[in-house]
Amino acid sequence: MEEKIIRFYKRFGILSVFASALLLKLFFIFRYKDRLYGDAIRALIVGKDYFLNSSPPFIHNKTYLGPLSWSFIYQHSGIWGLKVINIMSFIALFVVQYFIGRKAYKYSILVVALFLFSFYVGTNLNVIAGEQDDNLAMLLFSSGILWYLKKDRVFLPSLLMGIGFLFKFSIGVFYSGFIVYLAIKGKWKRCLLSAAGMLAPFICVNLIDHFHSLNILLISFGIQSGFSSWGIIYFKLFSTGLLFSFLISLWVYIKEKSDFNTLFFWLSSSYLFYVLFIREAHSASSGMMQSLLFSSFLIATFLFKNGYFFKCIPRPFIIVIALALYLLITIAITAHNIHYDTHAFGI
Repeated sequence: MEEKIIRFYKRFGILSVFASALLLKLFFIFRYKDRLYGDAIRALIVGKDYFLNSSPPFIHNKTYLGPLSWSFIYQHSGIWGLKVINIMSFIALFVVQYFIGRKAYKYSILVVALFLFSFYVGTNLNVIAGEQDDNLAMLLFSSGILWYLKKDRVFLPSLLMGIGFLFKFSIGVFYSGFIVYLAIKGKWKRCLLSAAGMLAPFICVNLIDHFHSLNILLISFGIQSGFSSWGIIYFKLFSTGLLFSFLISLWVYIKEKSDFNTLFFWLSSSYLFYVLFIREAHSASSGMMQSLLFSSFLIATFLFKNGYFFKCIPRPFIIVIALALYLLITIAITAHNIHYDTHAFGI
């Protein structure tokens, strides 16, 4: 009987996080129902032009598969079809994150990690008015990570990640963290096998479109290299929480070098290295969302460790205050950005 009660409260906590995060996103979706971010609008226009003119589409940061798919759905289901895709992607991402962390971390850490990811500004914005490519690409990549953790295989999980790469080239950044993790463990044959799986979908698409997608990738890399000024990068490092996430994750990684902490540190921190080395932070909020899906476990671990900081203050009090402030700040920034950075759209 006692085990059933404990199991009930555990499910209730996770379901509460899920339901409240979903309701928040639905509120903003219905409040700003016809508004989208500029990148999402450009993807729809590119897809529409292809269907009208049959000319090879070009849009940087991704292949043409996403724009064609979303434009087709928009023509048949309108803007609500796109919103439904984003909502379903969020639900699937929540489930995948839950299963990724379920056996690696205790319940309290898992709930806080789900909370941090679900209410993050980038998560809210991507679901409410963002590109379907961001959500689908991350869903495919994280599903590949889950597959790897469950089956200890690399080729098929990497193949799934490679499909995600077709929808958003930024997946390659996070995949580099996975390769570093395999290299740290000395699994060189697995690195080669994983790389083969990752590249296979992109090679297949290029054989079909006569290397048009490769041309898009090269042009995109040229556009993004040095795209942001250092002032913008410094601002984004703080405003998106990317720097704080990295430093906390690094602290936990150094203090507790478990296999899971190592994997999630390199998966999440790869985006910070990309921002600094490539000097591109235009889409840092979206990139940070993808990073936080993994770093949230390390941040949650940090919050629950009494031996780190604020030893004189009860740990539950610190966690409740931190999460309450986090929730208020993310909701305020979400409301501000949705109101000022999105545009009404209709074809």
